[in-house]
Amino acid sequence: MENGADTTEMTIVYWASSGWLEKVKESIESGADVYHKSRYGDTALDCAYEKGYIDIVKLLLKNGADGNQVKVPAPEQL
Repeated sequence: MENGADTTEMTIVYWASSGWLEKVKESIESGADVYHKSRYGDTALDCAYEKGYIDIVKLLLKNGADGNQVKVPAPEQL
C-alpha cells in the first residue's frame, strides 16, 4: 500500500477520476478519506473537478472535501 493508505482511500481517487458516482458514494460510506492524495498528489475532488464530473464534485464537497484545496491549472496550461 502506498504511503500507508488503505485500498478504500486509493480507490476513491480512481472512482472519482473515472466518473463512477456510485463507487465514490460506496467509498465514502466505507470510510474513505476524501483528502487522500494519489501518488501524483491529486485528491478525488481534483480529479472529478478536472474532468467535469459535477455530481461527484458536489458529493465530495457535501462529505467534507475542501473546495479551496482544488488544484486549478495555470492559465498557460489551459
